Amino acid sequence: MPKQLVIALLFILGATNIFAQRSFSVSGMVADVADNKPVAFATVATLEGDLWAMTDEKGHFLLSEMPQGATVLRIQCLGYATRDVAIQVDNDIDNLTILIEPTSLKLDEVTVTARRRTEDNTTSYLINRTTLDNQQLLNLSDVAVLLPGGKTTNSTLMSDQRLSLHSGDAEKGNAAFGTAVEMDGVRLQNN
Repeated sequence: MPKQLVIALLFILGATNIFAQRSFSVSGMVADVADNKPVAFATVATLEGDLWAMTDEKGHFLLSEMPQGATVLRIQCLGYATRDVAIQVDNDIDNLTILIEPTSLKLDEVTVTARRRTEDNTTSYLINRTTLDNQQLLNLSDVAVLLPGGKTTNSTLMSDQRLSLHSGDAEKGNAAFGTAVEMDGVRLQNN
């Protein structure tokens, strides 16, 4: 009886090895299609995403334990178009060369326009939180530059001078006449 059990066990283990799916390795290089130069630090991954590798400085990659059968490799790198390559893995694949096309990250042209409030006959400037977040402001004079006239005499508010619009240290007349300043919806006196 034990002899028959050992034989049955050996038969089962042998059959398992025969029907077990084999794994292979896929290696190669990723290069630029324009000049055939290697592309460093590109990601080569199976479409399912369970196996991946990154190319080295010379563009070489190695995917080990690839299952047998058809699979799709996705190649991605900053500055290059994503490329999908279908391969059939029936044995080890060496020296697979994958060419990818460069893409430009440069913008063609950007046009920035200002909008004027059409319901009023006056020019108004709105300096809100978004404006302040997008500027590199260090002190109040940086904010005052955004105001009509863009000039200030007291950049730090640490002296007894004042913030003035459309003028320098000496005002002749009232250069800020007609300019309303509001903070958080409250109109400030500007005399």
